[in-house]
Amino acid sequence: MAAKSERLDSHLESHQTQDVMEKLAWLQAMGINPEVFAKFQSKVEGILDKNPWSEAVVAGEIGKLWLAMENTLATYKRTFWGLMMAAANNPDWNPDESLVA
Repeated sequence: MAAKSERLDSHLESHQTQDVMEKLAWLQAMGINPEVFAKFQSKVEGILDKNPWSEAVVAGEIGKLWLAMENTLATYKRTFWGLMMAAANNPDWNPDESLVA
């Protein structure tokens, strides 16, 4: 009976790392602060250690988080480039003016 348990445990560990770790790598590639990401990753691994059957839910939530972060970065870039283009096309623009005033 112990052999079956070891085989199941090894299967669950490999399956867990396949999907969740891939999505964590997507988040890490977005340039998140390494210390913050390490804490987040340790929390995710703790959740999976306590409940290995929650892997699909955790992977789905990480995917949603990745999409939300991607949208936030895209919105920031569009806003930033919009401000830069407006400033470039305005000959009266003074770089000392506050854009948030």
